[in-house]
Amino acid sequence: MFQKDRTLKSTVKPWDLLNPETEYVDDNVYQNRLNTCRSCEYFFKPTTQCKKCGCFMKIKAAMKDASCPVEKW
Repeated sequence: MFQKDRTLKSTVKPWDLLNPETEYVDDNVYQNRLNTCRSCEYFFKPTTQCKKCGCFMKIKAAMKDASCPVEKW
């Protein structure tokens, strides 16, 4: 179902959520990222996942070092 893109720029990994040094974006940036995702053809609404990278976008969009796999943010 989800395609893994080997050229992803993001260095964010799921276990970064457990790292107290992980930096997060402010609420305005977060909302802009999430809105971009919601309007994207790769966004899977039932789980809020990206079909390109498989990430849960409600989580990934909050991380400062994260990036969109199709370079929309």
